[in-house]
Amino acid sequence: MSLPDDIHALVRQSGLKGGALKDALQQAIAKSWPDMPPWTTLPAPVISETQQANVGSGVALVFYEDGVWKTLVGRAGDHYQRGTAPLPESYMIPGGFINLTRTPGSSKVAASDAPEDGRTGAAREIEEEFRLPGGLPLLEVDPTRLSPVDTKTLAFPNGQRRVVLGFMLVLTPAEVKAARLHIDLCAAKPAYAAAAAAESINSETGKPE
Repeated sequence: MSLPDDIHALVRQSGLKGGALKDALQQAIAKSWPDMPPWTTLPAPVISETQQANVGSGVALVFYEDGVWKTLVGRAGDHYQRGTAPLPESYMIPGGFINLTRTPGSSKVAASDAPEDGRTGAAREIEEEFRLPGGLPLLEVDPTRLSPVDTKTLAFPNGQRRVVLGFMLVLTPAEVKAARLHIDLCAAKPAYAAAAAAESINSETGKPE
């Protein structure tokens, strides 16, 4: 028999399952291979915990005015509707999934086949969710302007895990002025607001964010 067969036979004899088996195997590997590198290209099954983890971002768009820090938020759209009851008045900061297979790109970042950087993904989400009628982003965001704030790991009842990267973007006076004009037009002209919302259609739900 080969060494893998011997190990497999020992595992079957142990009767260990689930977390207990994983812990035992981790301890055995640590004792047998103490200098194992933290990252390896050895072929191995995908660990389900990693497979179920999604990386997301959230960005607080802030500006300082009259001695107070203020935040720019968006009104949550029909994409977040759950069930048949009307969605209560809800507001949100821009954010969403970071693409781990490619870089879709934005106004300041060229698209590529490389995995998306956290800042790059957060900047893209800002541009995708805050759009003007016609499709142009309300804000063109250089990812290097984003400051990391915090990182949280969220666990959901269905077993999914979400690693959320928090960022902050301090808006320039020109960006605050552009945002205020956009908000005023949305309030005064329903057609303008509807056209802007239509530019944030989510591809999975077909509803505006």
